[in-house]
Amino acid sequence: FEGRAVQELVKDPEFAQWMDPTSRTVPEGAEDRQMFFNRTSSMLMKMFEYMLRTHTEEAACVTHGGVIMNMLSQHALPFRKPEEWMTDPGAGYSVRLDAEMWMRDHLAEAYDVVPHGYLDGME
Repeated sequence: FEGRAVQELVKDPEFAQWMDPTSRTVPEGAEDRQMFFNRTSSMLMKMFEYMLRTHTEEAACVTHGGVIMNMLSQHALPFRKPEEWMTDPGAGYSVRLDAEMWMRDHLAEAYDVVPHGYLDGME
């Protein structure tokens, strides 16, 4: 699928099958869902462990929305399905890391949407 326009991809049945969350189809050269899930989980763990080791109190992880969804569905409270962590481009979540909870449960608390006030007034 590399190098193809989105307008072209959406018409491709193989791409549609790969994007279907119930499908196990993995096109040649693509990353399967479990590998993606494991990779994003591993990176969040490394970031939090680095923060704990270096006593870093604030950090930002600027990444793709699919990565955010997978990271938070695996390691954030409240527990939610990946699609329930979806955000608009440029938005995300504030996450609070408690060293004891992270070391014991590998969980952090997602407590607010960023940027601040982004969803104010939304129903």
